[in-house]
Amino acid sequence: MRRLCIIGLLIVLALLGVVALKRTSSLPEPEYQGKPLAWWVTERSIASTSEQAQRAETALREMGTNSLPYILSELQRRDSKPVDWLMRLLQRVRPFRIQYTPPAIRHYHAQAALTAIGPALGKPRVLELMAHQSQYVREAAAHALAEFAVPEGQQALVASLSSSNLSVRAAAAVGLRGGGYFPHTAIMPLASCIGDADAELRTAAAETLVEYCRIYAGRVPEVALSNLVHSLGDSSPTVRRFSATALGLAKPQGELVIAALTVATNDPDPTVRDSALSALTLIGPDAAERVAERK
Repeated sequence: MRRLCIIGLLIVLALLGVVALKRTSSLPEPEYQGKPLAWWVTERSIASTSEQAQRAETALREMGTNSLPYILSELQRRDSKPVDWLMRLLQRVRPFRIQYTPPAIRHYHAQAALTAIGPALGKPRVLELMAHQSQYVREAAAHALAEFAVPEGQQALVASLSSSNLSVRAAAAVGLRGGGYFPHTAIMPLASCIGDADAELRTAAAETLVEYCRIYAGRVPEVALSNLVHSLGDSSPTVRRFSATALGLAKPQGELVIAALTVATNDPDPTVRDSALSALTLIGPDAAERVAERK
């Protein structure tokens, strides 16, 4: 028993050492008017008045490019599960009472900060970050670009869908779901991406097309609908599910779409079958009759 206690203590000490090393090697968090970047990010997200939001926005932009190294470091940093578990445990132990922010919250703070300082960095710099080696940085950069003044940021994202860099295309497909602005010109490039060889890009593009088909119901180009129909045979059930959902929201009346969705109601994956049935119901009475015939 004593031996087990000693081993347990050594493991705890080793983990503490890892934690201490990680914490000391981290870049210092930028501050403005004596408050850290995370405080201003939180203030920006919970602001109850436009004055509070503007104050937080100003603070984040004042830190601007000086805070970028810290933001990039936080976006890429991931505590291991044992370290995260130990830190959460120590937070509850009275002798320690350490300050610890879980990785998911740190990541949120960093992404929100990058979004806030995006205009200060400028579009060329944010576009560079979309080609970063880290997926988390790329996605944060795409979200930042989506928040640029309309339509500047979204036009840049649409153009990025044609990039020769796969990572940039995937980040752009994700970013086009944000910002609250959905350019019709994005539909065809997104539809082209769902035929890509990379599963991650196909998934991102199909999920984004769900939102575009919802907004542009009845105005989705035939070629884009054809690509979505083709994606009902994708190797990924996630892509098939999003494609079925997008087709239903687009409300096309063509026989080809209705026939393809009817076939998809026999898909091996239950979520795809359910999405195809829902899509047929959304399209209208003629398609709904096919649903009734199956029952």
